[in-house]
Amino acid sequence: MDKVKFSISDLIKMTGVELKNYAQIIYNKGEANIGLLATYGITSETQKELNNAIAVYDASLAKPRVGINEKAKATNELGLLFISADSTLENMDTAVEIIRSKQVNFYKGYTSNRKLVDTNTGLLALKATAKELTSGEPVQGAMFTFNHEAEKLSGNNGNGEITKKTSKKGSFHCAVLS
Repeated sequence: MDKVKFSISDLIKMTGVELKNYAQIIYNKGEANIGLLATYGITSETQKELNNAIAVYDASLAKPRVGINEKAKATNELGLLFISADSTLENMDTAVEIIRSKQVNFYKGYTSNRKLVDTNTGLLALKATAKELTSGEPVQGAMFTFNHEAEKLSGNNGNGEITKKTSKKGSFHCAVLS
């Protein structure tokens, strides 16, 4: 009894995986003592129902690795779709060039609607950790100043200078539009 007795507050405090594991322990102990538990209303049928409930609950729990793998797979598939779309657009551009002299109005309409705009902006990012050279321990409060030679640089004083201070763990992150 001491191995399977839990209060409601004990159960509420458990993570989903812990709860599933403890439910499995209760099921296993019940199976081992099924003959002695009939007076408590625990039978092979109630054990089967508990086991099914445990399986359903386990299936409903989030599986972090599965989620990460699914996201990675979706990202890869999206990349392939972009490549395919680029290829299709290149083929369309080639086909439109072929009919350029015979379908002037169509050509002008197509080219005026198919414009690629390069804003010449990008994101510059730096993530770093300052560490003590001899011990390798992170350095909190270290100040770093960066100078960027670009004419326009947002996220700074307007002079191309950016200053960052390290966190408790010795790291900082700097991201600016260039």
